[in-house]
Amino acid sequence: MQEVQIEQIQAMRMGVDYRHKISIRNFSIFVRPISISETIEVAQSVSERFERMPINGRTMLAEHTFLAQETLKRASKPSPDSPEEPKITDYIMNKMTPDELSYLHKQYVAVMDKVNPSLEVLGIDEVKEMAEKVKKNPSVAIELSFLELVNLVRHLATKEE
Repeated sequence: MQEVQIEQIQAMRMGVDYRHKISIRNFSIFVRPISISETIEVAQSVSERFERMPINGRTMLAEHTFLAQETLKRASKPSPDSPEEPKITDYIMNKMTPDELSYLHKQYVAVMDKVNPSLEVLGIDEVKEMAEKVKKNPSVAIELSFLELVNLVRHLATKEE
């Protein structure tokens, strides 16, 4: 029965390669989308770690760091049920700066945008609003998802002046 279920999942994904490489300097790992059950486990783990912290240490940075760590650990395993250890360990992540960890996590999110089956064109009003925000503050662009960036570039490239 398990084999039939796996074949159904593979058929649903129609041969799409869900393993992608993310890198920072000379360090690279392959990541995959995490499942719903893994997402729930990540959220529970982050919440538990956050609650164990002293109150004055409970910052958005700490919470984001925990989320990035737990997500990357799960995503770097070959599959949800794999007995293999994650390709990125706590030891490695604990030696990274918050910015380095955030950079890897943002790459993971961008990769997941690329494999998102519901990737669609945003409405023209949303894209124009996004373009105005980026014109006012170009650094906003680094926070955009892949979907938003694709639509923004498409809009700017085809904009008739």
